[in-house]
Amino acid sequence: MDIIKNMGGSGAVIPKGSIDCSGNPNYPAGNAGDWYIVSVAGKIGGALGVSVDAGDIIICNVDGTPSGTQAAVGANWQIVPLSDQTEYTNATPTLVTLGGITAGSTFASVPYDTMWTNLLYPYLAPAITLVSSIAGGLREYGDDQVDPTLTATTVKKTNNITSVKFYRGVTLIDDNTPPAFPTGGAEVFPYTHTISTAETYTATATDGTATTTSNTISYTFCYPFFYGVGAVGLTGAQIYAAFNPAGKIIQNQADTTKAFAPTNQYYYFCYPNTLPALTVIYDQNGFNITADFTLRTDTITGLDGTSQTYKIYEFNNLTSLSQNLTFNF
Repeated sequence: MDIIKNMGGSGAVIPKGSIDCSGNPNYPAGNAGDWYIVSVAGKIGGALGVSVDAGDIIICNVDGTPSGTQAAVGANWQIVPLSDQTEYTNATPTLVTLGGITAGSTFASVPYDTMWTNLLYPYLAPAITLVSSIAGGLREYGDDQVDPTLTATTVKKTNNITSVKFYRGVTLIDDNTPPAFPTGGAEVFPYTHTISTAETYTATATDGTATTTSNTISYTFCYPFFYGVGAVGLTGAQIYAAFNPAGKIIQNQADTTKAFAPTNQYYYFCYPNTLPALTVIYDQNGFNITADFTLRTDTITGLDGTSQTYKIYEFNNLTSLSQNLTFNF
């Protein structure tokens, strides 16, 4: 018989969970279409209620039924023994997702044990999280990162994990098939490799049904910004010697505010020539002082040993005014 199909007449069919009947509970309050599965055998409807076994289904047939005993509300409920549950057929697509039964599903002679398994124990893909012994992030060119240890922590959901793989970009760098921990655990890959340019790392976990991709760990590099105060006309080499590391900023293009404390000196703000010119420079009071700076270029040899062309903004006037300056692109 098509039990679930006929639940609640033409109303909504709403699974409400399970009922432990070992203590002979009363019927719960319900509406037509509400149904429960018996988790532990006993009686439903109180001590004088109806005996039920684990797996039996209890279905409400009347809207607005209050909680009560067999004598009070039992006529509003239908009990379907487990032995009557055989196959289910329904060509009407389901309207919503319930457990592992997705919206739009139809059924043709599906065994009820399959229905219950899909409903109550939906398939879940494995989970995986990737960490590295070397934190990702932005660094200066020349600040190479050597031999990261990658750890992929997997969590089994439905099926045992059959494979864990590590990737640099789209390149497979380690294949653990089968993995050391098929029921979940930490797969460790000590990677002999030097990271000196932009790279990304991911890991995947497969359970034979689906593949899950981890979070991404990214390493990026840039040529730094420099700022500070000094004598008139500093060269690129002098700027590097004077402002590294205290006046070095590891960042990509971004509006920047910094504190300057000159003593009869000049303000300087410098960054790679590949970036566009500044649109405005503000003093601590918000006044536009762009015209008080002169822009020129020079080369700076940084941590990676290469000579890079830099834009150098130098203040035109000798000053001892300590203040915050804002440089906007």
